[in-house]
Amino acid sequence: MNVYKKGINSRERLVTHSCNFFNEYGLSFTLNNLAKKLNVTLGMVTYHFPTKDHLFVAIAESYESKMAEIRSNPGRTSFNIAEVYKSMERVMDVQYDHRCVMHYIASATRQQNVLFNHVTETFTQNRSRLSLLIRALVDSEELKPTILEDDNYRTILFCLTNLLTTWVINLQVYDSEKSFQIMKPVYLRGAFSVFQPYLTPKGTESLARIGVTFS
Repeated sequence: MNVYKKGINSRERLVTHSCNFFNEYGLSFTLNNLAKKLNVTLGMVTYHFPTKDHLFVAIAESYESKMAEIRSNPGRTSFNIAEVYKSMERVMDVQYDHRCVMHYIASATRQQNVLFNHVTETFTQNRSRLSLLIRALVDSEELKPTILEDDNYRTILFCLTNLLTTWVINLQVYDSEKSFQIMKPVYLRGAFSVFQPYLTPKGTESLARIGVTFS
């Protein structure tokens, strides 16, 4: 772990190794602890990341970059709820690979200005994208327009934003004895179950083709 190239490569590799380390060992380590575990100097770490919050902002940016790749999805030939489901499978993989930052954000406070400001902006954008996604599924006639009614819409947004971002906490706290691969389809089906009352026959058929049904 102690072989780093100069310039941007060293920063990128430091972010990757730090993410993997915190994923495996938890968040309690200081930057000094981290440097020792990665066999690099503390100065190298703090040169790029003056504080732990700065490091986790960088890990969050790595996460967001991977998410942007999924959203671009140049190979997509159609838009339907089944394609959205498949995209969410990939989203969960990225979230699991960056689960340390999800845990770190969950414990953040407003006093952590660098991290909190970044998270607030990013999560607001993600919520807006989710809102656009729901409207697009209504336009494609896979969800009923009633989902857009005020009370329904607010409830759906609340459920989805929570289920699709806090499942990593659930995995650690409630399902720690089970693997991610075992729980992933359970969590994903749970998140998509919020759409059940609003699925049109077309949407129901679309999900059924990939083996997703609700009784």
